[in-house]
Amino acid sequence: MRERISAAIAKRLESEPDNGHLQKQATLIHNAQITTIDSFCMFVIRNNFNDIGLDPGFRVADEGELRLLKQDVMKELLEELFGRRDEEFLHCVEYFSTGNRDDAIEEHILKLYQFAESNPWPEEWLEERKGDYGIEDLEGLERAEFIRFGLEQARRMAEECLLRTKDCIRICEQPDGPYMYGELVDGELEQLESLLSCRSLEEYGVKLPAVSFGRLPAKKDDSVSPIKRELAKQMRAAVKD
Repeated sequence: MRERISAAIAKRLESEPDNGHLQKQATLIHNAQITTIDSFCMFVIRNNFNDIGLDPGFRVADEGELRLLKQDVMKELLEELFGRRDEEFLHCVEYFSTGNRDDAIEEHILKLYQFAESNPWPEEWLEERKGDYGIEDLEGLERAEFIRFGLEQARRMAEECLLRTKDCIRICEQPDGPYMYGELVDGELEQLESLLSCRSLEEYGVKLPAVSFGRLPAKKDDSVSPIKRELAKQMRAAVKD
């Protein structure tokens, strides 16, 4: 970084040799505090430990130590909350956990913690996000940002599936294509076109569960290309998934 900054200053000086500011920076560059953000933060902390009440002998933990510390804190946190028998917490555990294990709830808490920590003010960000779920009716739900995002994602996925299904139909319609799949795939195309007509969460709630995929005919025909039959199967499987 120091070399690149020094080269940039030198290049500017070639076109502005009388620039006093650049001349000064060129002389200061060798003693400048030019580091990564992590190293800079470490420099600030080590030189101000007395102002923040930190033991000057501190060190940075490695990933393994941090993971163990998080696990210990998580265990203490969950034990304390289970001991309180708080109804809202128990509902949260029941909603996110799988079986008799708490792994899922722990994973959700850690993911939320890590994502919050990527924001400048994590606690304020978490408080703001709580407001995202203060929804009282269906209209409020449909106006929610995460629902609008979900509906847009659903529409894009339906469009992609529609295009793949049309490609599958084109393969089925070729002279040596798997024509025996045609009628079934045509019906699935109609379902996808119906999904694309959805304009609300309520419409998706009705039409999405109704989408179904039948069993592909097992009819044998030597005039059908094995490669095209397999390709049609793969394309349809991708849509189904």
